[in-house]
Amino acid sequence: ALLAAEAALFESPFEAKEIYLISDFQKRAWDELRPQWRPQPGVRLHVLPVTRPEGPNVAVVDLRVARDEHRTRRGDVLVRIRNLGDTRTRAGVSLHMGRRRLGKRNVLLEPSGEEVVRFNHVRVPAGAAAGYAEVSAKNDLLLADNRTYFVLGAKPKSQLLAVDGEPNPGDATRDELFFVERAVNLPKLARYHLVSTAPSGIDRFDFNDYRAVLLANVKSLSRPTIRRLQAYVRSGGGLILSLGDQVNAAIFNRLFRDLAPGQITEPRFKTPQRQNADIISEVDYHHPIFRLFADPGQSDPSSAQFYQYLQMTPFKPDAVLASFDDGGAAVLERQVGAGKVVVFTSTLDTEWTDLPVKAFFLPLLYRTLEYVVKETENQKIALVGEPVSLSGLTGGRFEQKEMRVITPAGDALTPDGPLFERTDQPGIFEVRRAGSHKLVARFAVNVDPQESDLTRADERALEMASDSVEEEQVQAASLVSGQADGRQEKRQKLWRLVLFAVILLLIGETWLANRTYR
Repeated sequence: ALLAAEAALFESPFEAKEIYLISDFQKRAWDELRPQWRPQPGVRLHVLPVTRPEGPNVAVVDLRVARDEHRTRRGDVLVRIRNLGDTRTRAGVSLHMGRRRLGKRNVLLEPSGEEVVRFNHVRVPAGAAAGYAEVSAKNDLLLADNRTYFVLGAKPKSQLLAVDGEPNPGDATRDELFFVERAVNLPKLARYHLVSTAPSGIDRFDFNDYRAVLLANVKSLSRPTIRRLQAYVRSGGGLILSLGDQVNAAIFNRLFRDLAPGQITEPRFKTPQRQNADIISEVDYHHPIFRLFADPGQSDPSSAQFYQYLQMTPFKPDAVLASFDDGGAAVLERQVGAGKVVVFTSTLDTEWTDLPVKAFFLPLLYRTLEYVVKETENQKIALVGEPVSLSGLTGGRFEQKEMRVITPAGDALTPDGPLFERTDQPGIFEVRRAGSHKLVARFAVNVDPQESDLTRADERALEMASDSVEEEQVQAASLVSGQADGRQEKRQKLWRLVLFAVILLLIGETWLANRTYR
């Protein structure tokens, strides 16, 4: 809203430009905005805080299902609830599946405290099972976050989706994913199964079917795909980005602004002949990805050489997990909603580095996967306002004229295309065939649990940021004025010298004329 207001004022012919911001000043939103927004010169910002009553505020912030390995029709449901208020609160937590309530638990929540409520040995129906978990408390001020919906598919496979930004059918060893595929798809020992696709085929895949998504040297993705990717990560999905020669800094920064931990500024390279190289010299050994390598008996992160990488400036200093010896970031991370994003600023093939042929590569790749993989079961979940891929839900067999989407309110909607965007209400959505009404798929839409935290930011910080820009303007204007005055004074001094010289010349000429006449 601030950016839109500034864009409107930018075209305004009036000198006085002011923005009035009416908001509850949620701290989380302000913290996300602060690294990316700065008041424009000449724009005055006025803040008008909206007050709200104090009282209990409990919310369901997460739901996970752990299926029994031997009895796939049963599993444990874990519901995480949080007290976002400042008083001790008694709450009831219930689990519903279909039209049945499967159980209820009572808990006592401390201020700002959390509890995980476990429902053991829950019978999960065959096929897609839909339900919700609900928390209730007396005088709860915010009811919209008291319920979390879920749709469980078949028992999930540990699949990873990899997007190959530079495939090479003629020479497999030069393919962007050559080393990654062989590291992940280990015969008989594989923990994961890697499914690869070109960027042009990514719309056929539902990200929720995969534990993590890897984008390897991908130049660009469509905006609808980026929005699906954002929804996937925010709901708990893992994303790994490796950079390379196909990545354009301007395109990347624009598309991945809400996912990447920083902005690409420029390419960094040593020599094309690989006579010089960077190495990883600084590592956060306390981080789960690199904790293993703190043991001297493990692979050495500095063993790999990097001949080129894309320099990335982090939004936050603690986003950098490993750095090169020239100070550039090698590995960065960002928490987006319930999901994690990890960026490698060089390649995962041997085009820019020899990392893939070092012993360090395999444990690094697996530690990264274990860190980012989606922990929740194969749940078809989106957040309010985020698009859902109907093509992915229907296994790529989407036919627009034959499908209807039934909303939680019971309305039958004809989708505009394979990407369904009318997710403006939480609940269970059903995809059915128009004629037979046969159920094709279900998906759940929930409110963003992060919006439950109504902790207030200091609204004066916004005004102070605006004031500081104005002060900088005044200082800059004073400096320019002072410089102009100085230049004017110098010109005046020069003219005085010239005038004095002319007067001396006239006096001298008069004296010389008088002598000659005599």
